[in-house]
Amino acid sequence: MSDAGVFNESTLEPALRQKTLGLPPPERLPNDNDISPYFIVGDDAFPLRTYLMKPYSHHYLEHDERVFNYRTSRGRRVVENPFGIPAMRFRCLLTHLQTTPENAILITKACVVLHQIM
Repeated sequence: MSDAGVFNESTLEPALRQKTLGLPPPERLPNDNDISPYFIVGDDAFPLRTYLMKPYSHHYLEHDERVFNYRTSRGRRVVENPFGIPAMRFRCLLTHLQTTPENAILITKACVVLHQIM
């Protein structure tokens, strides 16, 4: 299942859609007067929503769109790196786990714990 598919099947998506997650209200960014909401950053596979930002997908982008895509990409890398580093240590995380969802959760938790103590 793709990342977007997992997200759509999760409890996070309806909580964001129904505004029951408890995100803080929109606020001003440092050194800026514009009020910005909190949101999740996704890749091209995700749908565009008010609570989920994704990069522009067309090829010929205006300067502002390229800047937006670059900054969105940097935000995603910050989040993806903590997953990528343990995956390089525990190679089973680099591929589909051929097991039940319950066992996949246990395997992932075990890798996280081992990564923290190693």
